[in-house]
Amino acid sequence: MLSGETNLLPQAELRALLETYGNNDTQLFFPHPRVGIATNFHDRAGATRRGAFIRYGGQLIAIYSSKRFAEKYSMNDVLGPRQSFAVRVVSLSGTVDTGQWERVLGENLKRSNPNSIVNLDSPEELILGILYGDILLVSKSVVDMSSRQWRSRRPSERPFFHPSALEPKFGCALVNLSRIRTDQWLLDPFCGTGSILMEANRLGIQSIGIDIAGKMVRGTLVNLRSFNLQSCGVVHADSTQPPVCGVDAVVTDLPYGRSSSTIGRSTEDLALDFINRLPEVLRSGGHACIVHPSELNLESLGEIELQEQYQVRVHKRLTRTISIFKNVGISS
Repeated sequence: MLSGETNLLPQAELRALLETYGNNDTQLFFPHPRVGIATNFHDRAGATRRGAFIRYGGQLIAIYSSKRFAEKYSMNDVLGPRQSFAVRVVSLSGTVDTGQWERVLGENLKRSNPNSIVNLDSPEELILGILYGDILLVSKSVVDMSSRQWRSRRPSERPFFHPSALEPKFGCALVNLSRIRTDQWLLDPFCGTGSILMEANRLGIQSIGIDIAGKMVRGTLVNLRSFNLQSCGVVHADSTQPPVCGVDAVVTDLPYGRSSSTIGRSTEDLALDFINRLPEVLRSGGHACIVHPSELNLESLGEIELQEQYQVRVHKRLTRTISIFKNVGISS
């Protein structure tokens, strides 16, 4: 179950995670804008814990008609012998008494699995019901990320602050959109205060940051250390002439606006200069996830092919575009 953002990012992030950790047989369906059902995908817990916009993830047991559920469908063998469980029900449409549904679902489980034990505090098995329309989805082995805290890493809570810094939830989603695995290398060529590096490191991804402003490099190091995170390198360098090559993913927020340091160059010039360098910097098959102002039109350039674009409204005067590129060239 996805979080409630009205843009397309939650679905896009889930697709990216399934592409990263799934296989050729993995398929994804969205019966509801906030519900994704994947087939032939086994790392449910890993994807759920990594996803910025994923609230719950589990193994689908059954799809019921909510209008007919009172007929007491059998839920045999859902729980193990004397296994403790708790039930949570979430409604995605209309005003529904979820507490009553939790009782109904819990009674049905207990009747079908008489040796099971209700434990609301620390259950061995969390059962989730999702209601929408006249549908009830029931899942087990549920990972609950609904209480995940982003506040502690918000820009205003960091020792080094800059108004252009990204929110941690958004930064985490950008990392996931790049299809990078935890055993691979990520580059942020315009790292600013380190928002993307912080989220990559929190996910166990090795990362390198570059910024042309020495103040930003020092500030990034301060922020990383304050959260006991480590980067493999934060480099004071010109991102249009990056001192690295062959990374697995590039994730960045292009500098723009009065508060950002572009050293006299336009955001468009910076973007085009860096995209021209991507065939050297990004390995073949790797993805680059680039955030930029919507008025800047980025397109495929040679081996660097534009795959996806998403619009994110920041406020009435600013809309950002997320452009995702892939290096489709042959690795040299």
